[in-house]
Amino acid sequence: MKRIPERGFAISVRKVSKTFDNENQVLSDISFEVASGEVLAICGLSGVGKSTLLRIISGLIAPTSGGVRINKSLVTEPSDQMGFVTQDYSRSLFPWLTVGKNVALPFKGHNISKAERNLRVQEALASVGLEGKSGAYPWQLSGGMQQRVAIARALIMKPRLLILDEPFASVDAYVRLELEDLVADLVEKNQVTTIIVTHDIDEAIYLADRVIALSNSPATVTMELAIKLKRPRVQMATRSDPKFLKLRDTLYKGLRG
Repeated sequence: MKRIPERGFAISVRKVSKTFDNENQVLSDISFEVASGEVLAICGLSGVGKSTLLRIISGLIAPTSGGVRINKSLVTEPSDQMGFVTQDYSRSLFPWLTVGKNVALPFKGHNISKAERNLRVQEALASVGLEGKSGAYPWQLSGGMQQRVAIARALIMKPRLLILDEPFASVDAYVRLELEDLVADLVEKNQVTTIIVTHDIDEAIYLADRVIALSNSPATVTMELAIKLKRPRVQMATRSDPKFLKLRDTLYKGLRG
C-alpha cells in the first residue's frame, strides 16, 4: 500500500473516464476537487457509475483516461491512510471472526503490539457504541450493529480519507438516521476528508459540505452544490429547514434535468 505524505489530504480528480470491455463507457471526463477535511457527497441515480468512480479514487481500479491525485501524488494503488465502508456489511465482515478480530484486520502487516491493538479495538468499538461486543460474532448482531462494526474497522487506523459507498442502503429507515448522525459525529471529531456516495438526495445534503451530481451513464458532473447548513445538524430540525428544502429541490432538478 502507498503511504501519503504527512500533510493535508486534498484530492484532485481530473478528466477521469472509464470504459469496460472497450465498449461500455461508464464515466466520461469527470473532474472535481475535494479540500482537505471536506465532506463531499457524490449523488446520482442507481447504476450511473458512482461506485466505479469511488474505486478509481481509492486506487482499487485504474481509469481508462485521466487520473486522481492526492496531495499532487498520482493514485495508483490503495493508501494505508484510507478507510472504506461499503453497503454490504454481511459480505465485508468475516462471520467466522469475532467482532474484535474483524475490527483489528487493518493491523495485519503492521508492527503493533497486542496490547496496543486491543486498546485501539476497544476505543474504536466504543466510538460506534459497541462497548462489550468485541467477543461477539457478526451473525449475532443486527444489521445496524454490523455496519457499526464495519465503520469501526474503517476508522481503526485513524485514516485521513474515509470513503463510504452507499453505507446505509441495507438498513431500515430509523437505523439509517442513527448511522448518519454517528458518521457525521465521527468525521467531525476526527477531521477526516470524506467522500460518500449515495442516491438518497436528503442524505447527501444532510451529511455533506458539498454535493456533486452525476448524470446518467456515461456519467458526467452536471452540478456542484455547496451545502451551507450550520453544524452540528439535527435530523428533524435540519431536514425541515427551508434552506434544506430549497437545496433538495435544486439537487432533485439537477439529477432529473
